Formats: sequence, structure tokens, C-alpha cells
Amino acid sequence: MQLPASLAGKQVECPSCGLTIIAPDLSLDPAEPDSVKSKTLKTAKVVSSQIFDVAKAAANASNTPSRTSNTRYPNLSAYIRFLEMLTTISFWIMVAILLIVGVSYPILSILGIFGPINLLVVLIQVCVGVPIAYLLLVIWRMVCNATTEAMRVFIDIEQNTRAISQLTSKID
Repeated sequence: MQLPASLAGKQVECPSCGLTIIAPDLSLDPAEPDSVKSKTLKTAKVVSSQIFDVAKAAANASNTPSRTSNTRYPNLSAYIRFLEMLTTISFWIMVAILLIVGVSYPILSILGIFGPINLLVVLIQVCVGVPIAYLLLVIWRMVCNATTEAMRVFIDIEQNTRAISQLTSKID
């Protein structure tokens, strides 16, 4: 885009993309080296502020949380919410089962249902097995939550990339 010198330092709109920029003053007088240096610095400041404005606009455009505003992939968002709900419900059901087993096995052993020799085995299984099973459940839940969060991150990266590419295409 070429501009007349009369528009130097004023806001102009690009006819092809509609982006508003401040036209740099490129009229350099070689006889005055200080003038050349100051005009070059002024032009650099203008260009860098425009780049900063584009980056800031891209960041603002991509700062929408994907949990609620993912309009590009609504089915994937619903699937992620379903997985989180299923993970939470499954985790608490398994914790309830562990508590029932952890409490009922020793009581049944004490009452003599399993026999006197099995009492020691049942107590060891409950004291060792239940905490290990709970630890495995917690790890399973963390992996499920990390997987759904990774899906959100991928969606956010795609949205950020799309927003930045749309803004940079306006500059070109």
C-alpha cells in the first residue's frame, strides 16, 4: 500500500483488509542524519505498536474459555462433559464399594463366617488391598481428568491459532 506524504502520522484504513494503521513518515532528509535517526525510530515505534495491538487483539479473541463457548465443536464439548460426569460417578461408586468391602469383610471375619484361619488373611487383604485399590482408583480418575483437560487444551490451541491467523491475514 502506498500513501501520499500528507497522510504521514495519520490513521488510514487499508482498502483490501480494512485494518486501520498509523501511516509512517518515510520522508527522510539525508542532509540531516539526526532527522533520519529520529524518523526511523518513530517508524519502528509505530510498527511495533501495531504488532503489539494485533497480538493483544489475538490474545483477547482467544481468551474465551472452551468449557462454555466452544461453538466450533459442540459435540466434542458435550462428549467431554459426559466423560467428566461418568468419571466422577464411577469414581464415587467404586469408593462406596471399597468402603463396603473394607468394612464388611473384617466384620464377617470376626463373626466367624470365613473361619478362624481366614481372619488373618482377610484382615491383611483389607489393610493392604483396600488402600491399594483406592490409590489405583485415584490414579484412574487423574488419568481420565487429564485426558479430558488435554482435549480442552487442543481445542484452545486450535482456537488461538485460528484467531491469530485471522488477525495476521488482515495485516497482509
